Amino acid sequence: MRIKPASGLKVRDHVTRQLLPEDGIDVADTNGVPHHPYWQQLMNHGDVVAEEPPQEAAALPALPDHNPDADSGS
Repeated sequence: MRIKPASGLKVRDHVTRQLLPEDGIDVADTNGVPHHPYWQQLMNHGDVVAEEPPQEAAALPALPDHNPDADSGS
C-alpha cells in the first residue's frame, strides 16, 4: 500500500527520520492495514492517508475467456 502525509502535514519516517515525500511511500500491509504499528497509529489519527490506486488500472476491461474446445468446429 502507498501512504502519504495528510493535506498540510509533514510526517517523518520513523526509521530514516526523513520527511515523507508528498507523493508518499510504499509500506507493507494486509487488507489495507499497515503492518507496522507506527503507520497504523498515524493512519488512525489522520496524519497519513492511503493513496487511492490509479483509476486506469482499476478500469481495465476483463479479458474474454478462451475455450479451446469451442474452436474445434466439431
